[in-house]
Order: sequence, then C-alpha cells, then structure tokens
Amino acid sequence: MAFKKVISRYLATLDFPRGLGRVERWWPLGKSRKVVVDPQRSFGQPIVSDEGVLTAVLARAHAAEKSYRAVAQWFDVSERSLRDAVAFEATMAA
Repeated sequence: MAFKKVISRYLATLDFPRGLGRVERWWPLGKSRKVVVDPQRSFGQPIVSDEGVLTAVLARAHAAEKSYRAVAQWFDVSERSLRDAVAFEATMAA
C-alpha cells in the first residue's frame, strides 16, 4: 500500500493510450500545466503543449529579456505556457 501511495502521484502525470499498455506522453509538471514530453512531437524534447515550442528556447529567451509579455509575443505563445516552460526548466537546472 505504501508503494502505491508513492507511485500513484507519478502515474497521474502519464498518458496511457487505451489497449496499448505503454506510456504515450509525460506531463512533468502535471496534466493541468502546459509542459509535455511526447516522443511524437519535437523528437521527445520538452515543449509547451499548445504551441509546440521547446521549453529550453522559451526559458533562455525569458532569461535574456526578463519579460513574460515580450517573449510570449515573440514566440506567439500564451504567457501561461511561457511561465510553465520557465518553471519546468528551473526544476531541470536544480
């Protein structure tokens, strides 16, 4: 039972297609956030789900510009997607 409690929160971040028995995509910040790792998109690199831009590119642009609004406009992404990308890349750097 203890193992189930530990692993269940991680399983909630995975998409399992019906009948295939394998993981299709991973939502590292949770399914309510915009970052996804999907082998069918961008060669499995982390991207923002709606717009498909690499999280690393967005985070580097934000680090240089320091403006969510400007970077979101440059890459035609929502500010929410940009914030999630920056948050994800920060967790990767830690």
